[in-house]
Amino acid sequence: MLAARLAHGIGIAGAAACVLAAAAIAAQVPAGAASSGTVVSATVPSAITLNDQCGAAAARNIGTVLPGSGGISATGSSVCRFTFSSSNSSSMLRLYQADTSGDAMIANPTSWSELMPNGNPAMRFISGFGSLVYAIPANAGGQTYNWSTDGGATWLTHTPGGAHYPDVSVPSATVAWRFRAGAAQRSNDANANPGPPTWSAVSGNLVGGGTWSGYDGVDAVDYDTAWIVNGSTVYRTINPVAAEPWEPRGTGCTNADQIDALDANTAFTNGSGRICRTTNGNASWTQLTSGIPAGVLITDVAISPQTNTTIWATAANGTVLRSTNNGTNWSSFSLPIQTAPRTMQVISDAELYVAGDDGFVYRTVNSASSWTRIRTAVTSDITGMHVVSASTIVHNTGGSGWFRTADGGVTWTRTAGSTSDTLADLDAVNDDVIVAAKGDGLTYVTTNGGTTWNDRATGFAPDNVRGVAVVDDDTFIAVGDRGNIAITDDAGLTWTQRSSGTTEDLWDVDIDPAGVAIAVGATGTILRSTDGGWNWTTRSSSGNDLRRVVIRPSGLAVAVGLGGAIRRSTDGGVNWTTPTSGTTANLDAIQLPSDTVAYASTAGTLFKSTDAGATWTPITLSNSFRYVAAVNENILYVSRGTQSGWTQVVARSDDGGLTWSNPFSNANPKVRSVLAIDGGRVLFGSWNDWIRITAPATGVSDYGGANTWAAGGMFGACLQDVGGTASIGAWTEDASGTPGRCEASDADPWNAVPIAAVKIAQLASAGTGSVDLVWGMRAPSGQAPATYTAGVVVEAVAPNA
Repeated sequence: MLAARLAHGIGIAGAAACVLAAAAIAAQVPAGAASSGTVVSATVPSAITLNDQCGAAAARNIGTVLPGSGGISATGSSVCRFTFSSSNSSSMLRLYQADTSGDAMIANPTSWSELMPNGNPAMRFISGFGSLVYAIPANAGGQTYNWSTDGGATWLTHTPGGAHYPDVSVPSATVAWRFRAGAAQRSNDANANPGPPTWSAVSGNLVGGGTWSGYDGVDAVDYDTAWIVNGSTVYRTINPVAAEPWEPRGTGCTNADQIDALDANTAFTNGSGRICRTTNGNASWTQLTSGIPAGVLITDVAISPQTNTTIWATAANGTVLRSTNNGTNWSSFSLPIQTAPRTMQVISDAELYVAGDDGFVYRTVNSASSWTRIRTAVTSDITGMHVVSASTIVHNTGGSGWFRTADGGVTWTRTAGSTSDTLADLDAVNDDVIVAAKGDGLTYVTTNGGTTWNDRATGFAPDNVRGVAVVDDDTFIAVGDRGNIAITDDAGLTWTQRSSGTTEDLWDVDIDPAGVAIAVGATGTILRSTDGGWNWTTRSSSGNDLRRVVIRPSGLAVAVGLGGAIRRSTDGGVNWTTPTSGTTANLDAIQLPSDTVAYASTAGTLFKSTDAGATWTPITLSNSFRYVAAVNENILYVSRGTQSGWTQVVARSDDGGLTWSNPFSNANPKVRSVLAIDGGRVLFGSWNDWIRITAPATGVSDYGGANTWAAGGMFGACLQDVGGTASIGAWTEDASGTPGRCEASDADPWNAVPIAAVKIAQLASAGTGSVDLVWGMRAPSGQAPATYTAGVVVEAVAPNA
């Protein structure tokens, strides 16, 4: 099967210049007078067009090819046709491989392998009261839980065997509850040291074997009273010893996964565009909407321990909500950065800690009038947090492990031997040398294809590395928080710090073969280097945060970021424009597989450009896929981070986003980033330091001349006809038939699809021409069974040269 859409690019050159100069008229000029001239210029481009008529399946699909035989795409009137023209210039049509390397046709991978499987379990839940803190792994295959009685300074571990309880709630200095689907246990000596604590089963009809979602869907008030939310249903018990039933009640808040209870009567839970409240012990619920943005998911809700009618909430759009009348009305406050808050801890009516995506923690002490950022040593999403004091904070991540600071975030300790983190960015030059960005100033490096991995410290610590660029096998660039930039020329063993000229967080960096590098970051920061990253100048310092950037050898560069921000340069990052993306959602990834086609992505939507990023069209994705990698203009992979139970984490399109398939059956790990590398292979970076790579792609050799059809295996193209006023370029037209009929035979003029662009037709002057192409493949008797695709770029360029 040929890639569904044979991509094309449009090049413009040879524009005419119209110059108007001020005319000089002889006259006497008085002493002391001044004069000047003005040059006015205008550029007239070549009026070049390209019409792709290769969209029909028969024109691009070779179909089933049995081993030892061959097949071709449609000929005659159903052939793959490209029509090109220019009204004011000569022009030509060129063709080349989309990935510009290796065989043009390769097998689509159906499996992946682990380059770095990590054994550290993701920490699902963290809960605490004062100095008593519990952390429980998400891994249902292990029953281990961890607790600390000194605010996370030291940890105790117990593996009791039996069923796994993934959720925990700690309501006092001695009491803890733990929960799993259909069962709950409680302890009255949860602070036992050395322990282990004593756990007693809680009777009653509990959640009936289902599962509740999220990380904070349980809340215990004391040893006798606990609440659970599961979707739109809340369960409460007030005396389990007496077999008090867990009364289920519908709340009207769908997909709720957070609950906070004041006592046996009053509790709040989250929802989409609303918060739900009960004040009569779960007998009935009121839906609260005043001041809450319609349709926005509330991610957490909590009652102030100072004044019980002051309620705080966080929303997925990056805002914090506050009510001073028990939730009847809400006021909205913005965080300094547009990030998704996932968890919070209320200290008082005015003091609040909020944590969320990408390792962010913010604190307010004045009712959200202003915020202070608490720096963390992770790039993972923080999914649970316990504030012991203003200086001591313990949190877990969506990656692995839990982390503690005793100095308000100046330094952090990774406890219980955990070393893994979300891999925030990946880059590679081949299958052997792969570099990932990690928290705590670390890069994660392999130089032998994943056989061994090493943490390489950049010198950023305690600041995070957020972006990496691989120049060659030994030379890497790392960028990170507070404007940090460093370079290594010995594969990460030693690093040289470089001056960036900014203190803004830098999120990504990319470099072209000529050594032009672009780094982007917070507040629209764009930095440019022309010497491989050693010296930097600022090209932009305002606008929405930018998170990802790509630069191509042609000088085309595109950066994307928060609020749908897109920045575009066509001169290697010297000057930048701001195209309209058509969304206000955060854009998470950008790909430029060619100088014509670009892809950007956000949760649930892929944006495609066919004019080098100038304009964009949305493509709706299922399952909230967030990250995109482009093998070429047509073969795409999208991925998302997942939670347990979700089955599809990666999807692939072979036709530029028109249709999608699920190529891998393995639902883990939680894929966070994707990267296409040479030969059509794709890397998947994820939580817990996991890195996977698609299986090596089996290729089909390009057409090699005599006896290739008769005895060998091949993929190639045949020029069936050149029409209009066009003449033949470098290829030979099939002369047999009217028009020509390309056949699966060495007697016909078959050609390999070249790595570098080759002219196949031309117009000597303004006019219109067409090219008819037939695609062919022969499979040797030993060809591995698979679906094979080829990405081919067809472009019209003016003038003809």
